[in-house]
Amino acid sequence: MKYQAKIDVTNKNNSHTLALDRVNDYAQGRPLKVLEVGCSSGYFGAALVDRGHEVWGVEPCAEAAEKARDALHKVHVGFVEDFFSLNRGVKFDAIVFGDVLEHLLNPVEVLSKSADFLVDDGIVVASLPNVAHIAIRAMLLEGRWDYGDLGILDRTHLRFFTRESSADLFETAGFEVYSLDSVRLSAEQVVDLCNLSISAESIHAAKKYARDDRGYDFQYVISAKPILDVDKDIRKNIKYKYNDGLRVLCLVHDPFSSIVEIRLRAPLNHWASRYGGNVKIVSLFESQNCDFHWADIVVFQRDASEYTVSLAKFLQNLGKKVVFEIDDLLTELPDFLNHHLEAINNSRPYLEKLISSSDALSVSNDELAEYFGNKNEKIFINKNYSVPVVNPARQFSVPPSRISLIVASSDKVLVDMLINPLLFLQKEFGVRVVAIGPPGLRLAQAGVEVIQHENMGHSAFKDFISSIYNSIGLIPLDSSLFSSCKTAVKYFDYSVCGIPCVCSNVKPYSLVVDNKVSGILVENDSESWISAISSLMFSHDLRSDLVKSAQRNVALNHNIDASADSWFNLLSSLGVDIDSRGKKEFAEFNPRSNFLSVSKFILRHCFRVGSYIKAGSTLRKHGFRGLLENIVRR
Repeated sequence: MKYQAKIDVTNKNNSHTLALDRVNDYAQGRPLKVLEVGCSSGYFGAALVDRGHEVWGVEPCAEAAEKARDALHKVHVGFVEDFFSLNRGVKFDAIVFGDVLEHLLNPVEVLSKSADFLVDDGIVVASLPNVAHIAIRAMLLEGRWDYGDLGILDRTHLRFFTRESSADLFETAGFEVYSLDSVRLSAEQVVDLCNLSISAESIHAAKKYARDDRGYDFQYVISAKPILDVDKDIRKNIKYKYNDGLRVLCLVHDPFSSIVEIRLRAPLNHWASRYGGNVKIVSLFESQNCDFHWADIVVFQRDASEYTVSLAKFLQNLGKKVVFEIDDLLTELPDFLNHHLEAINNSRPYLEKLISSSDALSVSNDELAEYFGNKNEKIFINKNYSVPVVNPARQFSVPPSRISLIVASSDKVLVDMLINPLLFLQKEFGVRVVAIGPPGLRLAQAGVEVIQHENMGHSAFKDFISSIYNSIGLIPLDSSLFSSCKTAVKYFDYSVCGIPCVCSNVKPYSLVVDNKVSGILVENDSESWISAISSLMFSHDLRSDLVKSAQRNVALNHNIDASADSWFNLLSSLGVDIDSRGKKEFAEFNPRSNFLSVSKFILRHCFRVGSYIKAGSTLRKHGFRGLLENIVRR
């Protein structure tokens, strides 16, 4: 019984939850008769029973089957092949194979046979591990294939699958796949979960050279129905419909940055799972002509230069659709972001060109849509969201000295309104201040005792703050036009991670926070900040109530399903004819045409003292390649 768990229905990045959702989606409120193959101790089936379904189980382990009998209606001890032989004529609305098919000698035969036990229009829901996960690719780079006690390389696995071969398995068995969901985990998470031994260098190399965006898919959850009117001998020739879906190529500055994860990777992969499609996310500077010709739609994110404008025009001439994705008002920077001003001024004409000439514009909120409305008629609002975490932080009744105040930002943000309140609260109550990113330096310079952490990836950030119990998230923001066009993603992240928030009473937080119900809104004066923070420090009940309300708010109004649906609307509007693929003459993009503009940039900046300092810092952190990429981007 090594595979057993408690179902956390709030965690949508989990195969059990996804399978449960697919069964319930199919049920539409009516009770079903469900067969769970490989039911273990009955923990998954029990969740179905709780929802009013009749559940039968099949389990070869006698000890586990005995426990399952306490939870399920009927349990067969033995193998599924034997169950089928002994129960001819029994029909089920749904059959669930949760991490089972990879253990079978002949999964095609078992799947094909299962169709005989389904009612008309019945379904099969199954989860399968992805052997092409980035962690396994990294292990292969080291020349190893090490079996373990659990996970993708469980030593009891007899078959291994990728996304495509998972679909092929069902097609060969005579099923039509109508839904394919992904559970996504980082390489580091899989290394820990599966107890793998892989070097950080190998993981980095596997990430760098991956030419697809399926490397973070840990498991697939497939929903399928038998194809009743097709001869089984020709079923294997049926093509999986998702493979012929739209192909979306994202060209970005850093494929592994938080902004790419939030705005592109997660929602587009969710779109691909819900509606059928394929996504690649590639560094703009490592993209190749084969990537361009593979794509139907190309998404550029934020960065604009003569190079990107030329590339976008080349792609449109090839018949590709170009989307520009922007989530900040980059043309209206406040004074505290003046360190970006030179780069923005250099890129402004190219930014405006991309915004106006793209086939569609993706923005993150209504304010940006209104601002850019006269520059591109085809604007789509793809709102931000946050996916619930497995283990959110917890709130206990503790003295103020054990409370942690968290301040985080990936870039400079105005935190001066927090300095006096934090100094006062530390002096009076000894609270701990934790800062992530640039705010830590500013607070420390002002005399606040602060535990500083460097910027981290989005998943790592959520994991980190979830580990800080009895914490309060502080989200200061000024009232500039630039800031009012931002999104409340930090509030979403804090909420799903179990952390109550105190936010400046300005847009965007004033639009999403129900004051004193799902968070606390304050004016940007010391007294208001001190009062709000103190009320949370001294009331564990208030902290807990705010978190519960905020989590409901995010789950209902700011979820990844809505973001995937928004991308579906955008991509569908472009009118791509996938049948015309390959009919255009093959052409190659020549990046040397950008050489003159790059040379001008170097000559213009190489004699400035600030440029030497920035170049030295970039060389230390990212090497010569990183310096060159920075030059081209500008």
